[in-house]
Amino acid sequence: MNRGRYKKIVAITTGDPAGIGPEITLKAIKHLIETGKFDHSNFIIVGNRDSLFALNDKFSILCELDKINIAGAGGPPARQFTTGEASRESGAASYSYIEKAVGIVMSGAASALVTAPISKEALKLAGINYSGHTEILQALSGSEKVEMAFHGKYFNLLLLSRHLSLRDAISRLDINMVALGILNGARFMRSLFPKASAVDIIVPGLNPHASENGLFGDEEEKIIVPAILRAREIVAREAGGAAHVGIYGPESADTAFYRAYKSRRKTLLISFYHDQGLIPFKLLHFDSGVNVTIGLPFVRTSPDHGTAFQIAGKNCASALSMINALGLAFKLKPFELF
Repeated sequence: MNRGRYKKIVAITTGDPAGIGPEITLKAIKHLIETGKFDHSNFIIVGNRDSLFALNDKFSILCELDKINIAGAGGPPARQFTTGEASRESGAASYSYIEKAVGIVMSGAASALVTAPISKEALKLAGINYSGHTEILQALSGSEKVEMAFHGKYFNLLLLSRHLSLRDAISRLDINMVALGILNGARFMRSLFPKASAVDIIVPGLNPHASENGLFGDEEEKIIVPAILRAREIVAREAGGAAHVGIYGPESADTAFYRAYKSRRKTLLISFYHDQGLIPFKLLHFDSGVNVTIGLPFVRTSPDHGTAFQIAGKNCASALSMINALGLAFKLKPFELF
């Protein structure tokens, strides 16, 4: 019997077994159950059962693993990799956990997925040619299009490009791409804040000072402003009873991020390239931010940090970002992208 508030079941991958993923998974589940809002039956852990029990005992985490469904997966046993080191074996294991978890969610046995961090280096060593979770999940779920978004205390974020060079990210920008990013950001915000009366989307400039009326580039005039105008028209038409979405910009990126931070309003910023948004986001949310993949047929969240090999096996990893990722997974619902 589930005594907690939430009836939803979330599948959790433990990530690269040589990193901090198993540790923060156990710590986060224990914390959430202690709040009284969750029960052991809310969780399915996908990872190495023997390793999890050993870690739980070694660090005295006191997570009641015997009451939690642990779904084993293929991949090498724990003895074949070294804690704190990326390896072919740890990469293969982490990928097998993702495959297993996606199957669980797609079958309906769980309705959301939370993924602990994996190592891109370990994936490559294992011959798995994906640049990260987002691309793996898109392929395994058969999703046509996905976007990378982030949720934090001070602001939210949507990336228009992920792991591309700055040159390639800028060259791919066009009116339709930017407009769709804004519109998908609006849907993400309405999913995050279903009871809000209004949410904001701020579109920063691509160039210094948002080009200063064309002095430092013309992308604002030729691409960004037309995209904002198009998005405003469409988002107004589909509002229905949902939150009003105010779309602002383009404005100088440094000002845009500072304004979002200071306003304390429900705000999302569009990021034209990876580091434009993630540098300020991680500056404020390094230990607490949540990565959200939107466009999948299920909710997927993850901690917004990496495997932290340098502290793996030392029982000093903070579980806050994983706690937040799990909490958000229970609240969100999947939605279609434009």
